[in-house]
Amino acid sequence: MTDKELKKLNRAQLLELLVDQSREIDRLQAALDAANEKLLQRDLRLAQCGSIAEASLAITDVFEKAQEAADLYLSAAKRYVARTVAEGKPLPSRLNEKRRQEGSDK
Repeated sequence: MTDKELKKLNRAQLLELLVDQSREIDRLQAALDAANEKLLQRDLRLAQCGSIAEASLAITDVFEKAQEAADLYLSAAKRYVARTVAEGKPLPSRLNEKRRQEGSDK
């Protein structure tokens, strides 16, 4: 609306125009608030995805370290058994029983 058209409006019409403008501002503000909330939720989901990915990598690292430790322990135990048998020494009773069971399973 031009300045000339505004000057032709009476007081009631100007007030009605102001009320309409106020309603439009409220509607636009509500739409902006909703869009900002959606954006915030998306940002939070992205942050959580990053956190989940980081946690997954950390857990994977823990499992890899645990597997390395288990492999090392098993290797040391096998060397101990092999050395003890090669030297002709008796194995602890637990190991002897385990070896007998494994031999009968084959």
